Amino acid sequence: MYDVFICHCSTDKKDIVDPLVAACIDAGIKCWFDSQEIQWGDSIPQRISDGLQKSQFVLVVISENSVNRRWPLKEISAAIAAEVSHGAVRVLPLYVGDRRKLEQLVPLLADKHGLTWNGNPENVVEALRRRLGGKATVSLNSPLVAKTHVPKLRVPITDMDRDRFLRTAFKTICGYFEHAKSDVEASEPRITLDLTQPDTEKLRVKLYLNGRSITECQIWIASLGRHGTINFFAGRPMFNEFNTSNEMISVEESSGEMRLKGMMGSLAGHTIINASAEDAAAVLWKWFVQPLERH
Repeated sequence: MYDVFICHCSTDKKDIVDPLVAACIDAGIKCWFDSQEIQWGDSIPQRISDGLQKSQFVLVVISENSVNRRWPLKEISAAIAAEVSHGAVRVLPLYVGDRRKLEQLVPLLADKHGLTWNGNPENVVEALRRRLGGKATVSLNSPLVAKTHVPKLRVPITDMDRDRFLRTAFKTICGYFEHAKSDVEASEPRITLDLTQPDTEKLRVKLYLNGRSITECQIWIASLGRHGTINFFAGRPMFNEFNTSNEMISVEESSGEMRLKGMMGSLAGHTIINASAEDAAAVLWKWFVQPLERH
């Protein structure tokens, strides 16, 4: 197990992450960071997933560099989803630069109390020690390796937990589509995508090829009895917008965690079962852009 997973982008490594990690090690805080844990030939996504699961906290270095990179945003989304699922604080934001501007660029973390980097890692380490209860995980090299096993009791998942998880998943899906738009337009200049959000619970995306409209999709949060769903429509809308659905995604409980499950998509070959928000977003994106394969 690790005390903290350091989520960052490579451009922040030398000036921020390296001195921060060194200060953590001096304080006996066990860190997971990529250059130490990912070895030659390792699967990067698998090693990162393992590190996130085995770390008590995720320290997120948020800078103008990191908010424009895919990997840090994926790690943030995964950590936030785990935090909502387990009901315990995991994500610790560290802002580098104009905090208000950065909070707007990463709205998933806007409601969290964060620290601002001032060039001194000791301040961050001291705050992290307090967050760890005043002490760090015993090093494997320490003679005090014995540690009492405390069983982890299952935390009941409430309706409020489900609603929050659903809203967080919707934000993750919207963020995935925004980054996918940038990737596609950068790699294929003939394709243009137009994203609009009529409100905080709706997203509309239109796809053009050489200026010609090919398809569009709509994603929104809808009510379904006691619990909501994330609804998805791809194609040409014939009725009122945000009304007709190809897919309805609900929150389900799996091994004490919250996951996503599609109710209709498997009939069309787009299956969402026991999925994270990132996994569901990938399925919906592929579904949306599928008409391009005919051009």
